[in-house]
Amino acid sequence: MLKSRILFLTLIALLGLTIFSCDKDDDDMDPEPEETAMLTVDDQVISQNTIVIPSMDVPREGWVVIHRDNGSGGPVVPEIISEPVSLSSGVNEDVEVPIKSSEALTDGETVWVMLHEDTGERGKYEFDGGDIDKPFFTDNGSAVVSPIQVSSPSIAVSEQPVYDNKVIIESVTAAQDGWIVIHNDDGSGNITLPGIIGKAPVSKGVNENIEIELDSNNIYAVDQKLFPMLHLDNGKIGEYEFDGSENSFDGPEVFGNEDFPANVIFTSFAVTQPIGSLEVDDQVISQNSVLVSSVELPADGWVVIHRDNGNGGPTVPAIISEPVYLESGTTENVSVPVLDSESLTDGETLWIMLHVDNGTTKTYEFDGQNGLDGPYFTESGDIAITPIEISTPAIEVSDQKIVDNKVTIGKVTAAADGWLVIHNDDGTGNIVLPDIIGKVQVSKGVTEDVEISLDESVSFTVGQKLFPMLHIDTGEIGEYEFDGNNGLDGPEIFGNADFPGNVIFTSFTVE
Repeated sequence: MLKSRILFLTLIALLGLTIFSCDKDDDDMDPEPEETAMLTVDDQVISQNTIVIPSMDVPREGWVVIHRDNGSGGPVVPEIISEPVSLSSGVNEDVEVPIKSSEALTDGETVWVMLHEDTGERGKYEFDGGDIDKPFFTDNGSAVVSPIQVSSPSIAVSEQPVYDNKVIIESVTAAQDGWIVIHNDDGSGNITLPGIIGKAPVSKGVNENIEIELDSNNIYAVDQKLFPMLHLDNGKIGEYEFDGSENSFDGPEVFGNEDFPANVIFTSFAVTQPIGSLEVDDQVISQNSVLVSSVELPADGWVVIHRDNGNGGPTVPAIISEPVYLESGTTENVSVPVLDSESLTDGETLWIMLHVDNGTTKTYEFDGQNGLDGPYFTESGDIAITPIEISTPAIEVSDQKIVDNKVTIGKVTAAADGWLVIHNDDGTGNIVLPDIIGKVQVSKGVTEDVEISLDESVSFTVGQKLFPMLHIDTGEIGEYEFDGNNGLDGPEIFGNADFPGNVIFTSFTVE
């Protein structure tokens, strides 16, 4: 290295001496100034181990070459690390100078761009430190040479869940327009080539937060590896054409000359658990539906109900509810109906769970084995699931006298705002439906000593039965509209026994 440096300095000194010691035949005539070369360079992210020189102006044919840095603020000469690229006289713009395949590059290293004449055998670079193909010089006798810093294209990505079959690449620094593609793993954590499972275009420069949609035919499991890789777009622009063949278009971007794939610009990240949250309380349920106070999802998903397994956990994969599809974001007051085929018991424990939607969109497919629509997790790494105790709405009433055409219901536990109505008996101790002989509004929660005025046109006898029944208020709020057919303000129910076994009602005797 020192020998090269001394040789370079000696060369410059000798060349400078030659330039400035020309004899003058006429003291009154100034020598015609020698034309000089000019060089414009930039630090750059390079593509395919090739440096691009923005502009060079040479007075005659010459060469542009790349020298290694000598570690002391100058180039290593006469050795070059690039292919010598010929220049025509005049301005040469955006000239590509490839690094030799035998030379290694380091991300962020400094190299030296130098302009040389072509004074020997035309079209053959012959500079060895002598006069043949010597450097161009400036007016002040310095070689036309400039240092630049070369950087590798790069990909930055974090471990992440796969939501809606999509991943986010945080940053891609590209040397030219191209593609960022995703390769799958082979099941053992190694990259699968050449097939890809997702792609997105990138532009020259820094690209941030690039969303890539993945092949929906694949399952993306927790801890699975995915491999983002940078490719060129050098075939039909805007169409990804790489198929792994030797002469294929849109090949991988490279930096350095290590054996494939070490020279390729790619990285990997692990698929992590999807994160969601829910809030749900023990509750009196209405119409066999559980009300989930709040669900927060980063992507579309499901809320379902699992039966308790008797050992402090859910019975999976079976569910006892309709799967309720939710879009990403926060959803409040989600009603999750229990399947008509499932029975319920007052006071039993149910498990409310969040699931992803990573298979067929809006089709619940979780079976515990296929990898589809698996559970969301909490920030702490636990499954996003909560046990609750459900209770039936209830009416508590005692036998009583009718005073001032009124009766009093001791306690009503309602799951929703609605009505407490009184049905008459048919003279044989059975309930008369759908007609009522009294009603009063009740609110969600517990109401005690509920007084109901009865129809004055109806007479009552000792021993007669009356039937308090709980209804919900689903039509015009504040107006009782149930007629047995219109579906409005229907009876509150719990469980799936045949009507009226599932209806919330009771009876008492007139004293």
